[in-house]
Amino acid sequence: MIQQALNDNPSDPTDKNMVEQPEKLQAEDCGGKNEPEPITQEPFTISPNLDEATTSSPVLARSESSLLRIRAQIRHAKTVETKDGLRAMSEAEDTAESDVDSGDTNTSLDASTRSISGTRMLLNELPKHANQVLQRAKTDLEKSGNLKREIRESVVSGLYTLYEMILKLSDSRTLHMLESNKQKLNVSRESERLTQRHARFMHETLGQYALLKENIEKLQKETESTRLILSYDLCEAITATKRELASVKNEITAGSSLTSQILSLRDELRQLKDNISNRHDFN
Repeated sequence: MIQQALNDNPSDPTDKNMVEQPEKLQAEDCGGKNEPEPITQEPFTISPNLDEATTSSPVLARSESSLLRIRAQIRHAKTVETKDGLRAMSEAEDTAESDVDSGDTNTSLDASTRSISGTRMLLNELPKHANQVLQRAKTDLEKSGNLKREIRESVVSGLYTLYEMILKLSDSRTLHMLESNKQKLNVSRESERLTQRHARFMHETLGQYALLKENIEKLQKETESTRLILSYDLCEAITATKRELASVKNEITAGSSLTSQILSLRDELRQLKDNISNRHDFN
């Protein structure tokens, strides 16, 4: 993976075998003379700690002023790098806040950019840019004649370590993007499944509601017809009962008048009988 990333810059012959053991750097002292020193075949230890690199070599004891100057340059570089990092983080936070405030949350991760050293670049191009920076720094170190071989090796080792970190972060970002797209696809499928399930449930519910509504309307019509029938029959029965009561009352009234007439006839017959008996007595 790292070798493929380094092959993106074919114009630089030093791109090959960057991660493996580095080639022998030219041993130059402060005066520019070559010193034949044995170079071990073991790969040097990757250590991004530059302060340790400046103090780990016994050759540096020969020139304290050069050592102090190099350490001062390293401290200054660290300070500048820290400030640049803080500035980049602040700009990234401002950009994220502006994206959230503007509602532009659908920005593709492939097209996301960051401000690095005052230059706006795509995050996908960071490994390529880091490779270019590494090659330029390596070339500048090889051209410099006032640095010891151990210092150059340590600095190049730190640069390779940083470049390897950038590649790993880029791979991690790519995996994160793939996982994010996978999660988005899963969420989209789950949402579609739930939507279809909800649609089926609503369709069934609406069908049951229509059936219940139809049954209720039918029951209402039957209840209304039953009420009308019962009302009509009850009215007819009440009317007939009233008529019968009236006729019975009339009959009772007629019977009482007939009784009074019979009583009056009986009185008349008694009087007639008395008259007849009186006539017989007179004779």
